[in-house]
Amino acid sequence: MSGHKRIIETAAVLLAAVLVFSRGYAEQRFQKQMETLLEEYETGEAQTDNLQLTNLRVNYIPDPVGIDIQDITFSWELAYQEPPVRRELQAERNGQKEHVAEDNQTEQAAEDNQLAYRITVTDEAGKTVWKSGIIKGGQTTQISYTGEKLQDLTAYTYTVTSFTEKGCLQGRGSFETACLNTAPFAGAEFITMQETEEVYEDGQPVFCKRFSLQEKPVKAILLSSALGIYDVYINGSRVGDCEWKPGWTDYSKTLLYQMYDVSDLLLEGQENGIAVMLGTGWWCGRNGFGIYDYHRPAFIGKLLLTYADGSSEILATDDTWEYVKDTRVQAADFFNGETVDYSKPDTAELSLHRMGEAKQAEISHDFSGSFYSSCGIKVTKKEELTQTMQRGWIYETIKDNGTTYGEAERIQEWGQEPEDGIFLKSGQTLVVDLGQNLAGSPSVTFSSNAEGKLTLTFGEMCNETGDAERGEDGAAGTVYRANYRSAQTQVQIAMQDRQKETYTSTFFYTGFRYLSITTTADVTLSHIQGISVGLDSPETGSFICDNEKLQRLYENTKWSQRNNFAWIASDCPQRDERLGWTGDLAVYSQTSLYQQDLYSFYAKWSRDLLDAQREDGAYTDTVPYTVTTGSGNAGWADAGIFVPYYVYEKYGDKKLLAATYSSMQAYMDYLQKKSDFAGGQIGAEATFGDWLGSEASDAVLLSALWYGADAYCMEKTAAVLQKQTDVAKYQKLHKKIQNYIYRTYEIAERLERTVEKDFSQTELCMLLQYDLLQENDREKAQQMLLASVEKNEYRLVTGFVGTGLILRSLTDAGGAQSAYRLLLSEKKPSWLYSVDQGATTIWERPDSYTEESGFSKDEMNSFDHYNNGCAMQWIYESILGIRVDLAGEQPITIAPVLPDETVALTEAAGSYHSIYGEIKVGWKMNDRNIRKEVNKSVDIRKKDNSGNGETVTEAEFTIEIPAGQTALVALPIVGFEPRKLPGGIWKFAGVLEQ
Repeated sequence: MSGHKRIIETAAVLLAAVLVFSRGYAEQRFQKQMETLLEEYETGEAQTDNLQLTNLRVNYIPDPVGIDIQDITFSWELAYQEPPVRRELQAERNGQKEHVAEDNQTEQAAEDNQLAYRITVTDEAGKTVWKSGIIKGGQTTQISYTGEKLQDLTAYTYTVTSFTEKGCLQGRGSFETACLNTAPFAGAEFITMQETEEVYEDGQPVFCKRFSLQEKPVKAILLSSALGIYDVYINGSRVGDCEWKPGWTDYSKTLLYQMYDVSDLLLEGQENGIAVMLGTGWWCGRNGFGIYDYHRPAFIGKLLLTYADGSSEILATDDTWEYVKDTRVQAADFFNGETVDYSKPDTAELSLHRMGEAKQAEISHDFSGSFYSSCGIKVTKKEELTQTMQRGWIYETIKDNGTTYGEAERIQEWGQEPEDGIFLKSGQTLVVDLGQNLAGSPSVTFSSNAEGKLTLTFGEMCNETGDAERGEDGAAGTVYRANYRSAQTQVQIAMQDRQKETYTSTFFYTGFRYLSITTTADVTLSHIQGISVGLDSPETGSFICDNEKLQRLYENTKWSQRNNFAWIASDCPQRDERLGWTGDLAVYSQTSLYQQDLYSFYAKWSRDLLDAQREDGAYTDTVPYTVTTGSGNAGWADAGIFVPYYVYEKYGDKKLLAATYSSMQAYMDYLQKKSDFAGGQIGAEATFGDWLGSEASDAVLLSALWYGADAYCMEKTAAVLQKQTDVAKYQKLHKKIQNYIYRTYEIAERLERTVEKDFSQTELCMLLQYDLLQENDREKAQQMLLASVEKNEYRLVTGFVGTGLILRSLTDAGGAQSAYRLLLSEKKPSWLYSVDQGATTIWERPDSYTEESGFSKDEMNSFDHYNNGCAMQWIYESILGIRVDLAGEQPITIAPVLPDETVALTEAAGSYHSIYGEIKVGWKMNDRNIRKEVNKSVDIRKKDNSGNGETVTEAEFTIEIPAGQTALVALPIVGFEPRKLPGGIWKFAGVLEQ
């Protein structure tokens, strides 16, 4: 036996050696094939025809400047110049549309798949610092850099080569590092004013430094940051296009900084000037319910100069800098407004000349935290979204109309702004309706022949009757301001004789649709605009349909996201709050990820979340945290568990999950310590419940359900991170919570009674969505939910928590048509009710204003609150049928759900630009009369009164899948079998299933 054993062992060794040799030979052969393709590409012999490399990015950012981490990744997309039509519809033949497609389309599409890639990185001196070699596979995202250590303040270029069966594709990009290995502001100090006031009443400080250069540097890098917000000018030119920098963080721990190449702004052989204006921003002044306990704003900066001979020089902030106060912006508060005097010099002028009395800067010691680069997140003016006057009127007096406040007596009215502007006499007021609620800055050009003052006030709505019983706060025809609460939101402009100027705010922002301008001197006004300011990040989603009201709801959601996503995700952009409430993101973040490319945004948000987390593990209600808000509240704190996972679903990048995982565990430990499974309460604090829901929910039960939801998500997160012990731990916890809920709230007994009022819709949705029901109770809960929605006549009765779950839960229950009816209901309350009232953004309350009774009497009445726009997730995932889940086995799924004949929607199209490329779906329904002998499996929508036939609904689908990718496609037409389809355009038609 021992001899046989040795023979077997020897044979196994030989076989293993043969396999290793075979694999090695195959790999060598593959490498040779790729090298041949590359040679042919470089000589122009190999053409890839219709393919190209696009959207090359580093850390999901195109050509980033200011990277401050060594761990960088590369990504790109394969894209068609002209997407090939894989399956086409021929003209109707015998009353039916027929498909025309070549049998080898799938095989041809496979030729577009990436077989391998190569990345080469070169530094600014031309040295190659990394060659990846030819790496076999189709990976196009999250490819880690493994080259030489990246150096500070260095520009790199990189080349990506993608190999396909047809040949090679190449694309080039760049990135520039900030301070990866050294402290960014070593040798620099925060500088501030000698005065002690926080909101300056006699001039905003402008810090100045003048310096001479004997020769022009080959490279000049400015690193800058502030406690407050700042603007930098060098020799009369503004540095960068970023607004409200450095952005908002937890100032007790971290502060963002910016990096700019200012080489082209410097002058050789003459004096140069740098000027910096400071505003309060989020550091001090009015901020979220009150005054922060911080001190004066301060600036820190460092100008690093490199010369041709390799020598360098540093100009850093210190107490040799000077400041002047008698400047253009006399006073500014980020929430309250600005006072501007056009007889005073602005920051650009102060960077060119010494003007006014200068004082020596003082060193500030108010910050002791750490810095990190803002690379990847920037807030800018959105010129393409600029809004102009849609109607306007002038009034001077208020007349009695029998109401509380009377009515503004209109002297003149216009539609759009006249070409020669609007002449306004002293004492008159112009009210401008921009037609769209936005967040950002007003822009007004004015000229006067006398000194005088313009006063600008802002509002989201206009008083219609002057009746206080309708919640109005002023005369009819004046701007409604009650919902701004204590935020003053006012601009005062001191005009000069014979000057023509354009005012745009710098250190103040608000949300507004209406602009009121009152003057104390005759003035001509022109180019009156609203400038949208928001996150500079590509929009990734689109949707268009033939239901005008649904289309308006979609556009309203996009506007509310634009208006609230900047350095933080604020709840609203207008009132004395504007905070980063976590509860809003808990329900809306999935929608936001379909609408915009937000990886960098959520990376910053996650860092803010960790900065704010309490020592006991509780997450806070707002991020960054403010002392006026709480922590550890159910539905709000849970954003810390869910948002990072949602980001992973769309990007497939584990880094953010890994970076936040220990923080998530700390929160779960916090919940465990709080929970009493022996008959007490479990989960987080039951403070908010289903916030603003018109149907009552048990807030304590919701807290327990959130705890179960957290365990459900943590189990999935642990699985992604391959932490099998934790997977088992959270599975066990989830089951323990389920048992507690069943025991404490008699779930099985209450479901058996099938009385809709036994559970609120939100409670049912949470039980269903987070697998907290026993299998034999699932259908009962679904039927109860369907019955409840029908009994409520498809009104939207859920609050913050349930609204994000209701449409998905109905669809999962087989009630897609109920979801359609709920989405398109116009009853009060509903999503479309506000559209019927003229909304151009998402309202905090469905009935924030009604034509019947006026404004809501509750002062918490924002007309720009994105959270209820979470219904757009259902538009992408169900109406369009696009689902991208990189946590699942099938990353891209296309499975549209179409409405029946009772729903006023027959055509829709849209797209989502995933990290693999753009996915497009369009469909159109039509009715067709057929013979009565039609197959019984055909969906009969309605009878034909002629008696000659029956009418069925047909649909045509057009689907576009990115190059090199496959999607699982399931269409609701008779005879269509779900299938995986490769990149290209696919067209299908057929009779809709029942």
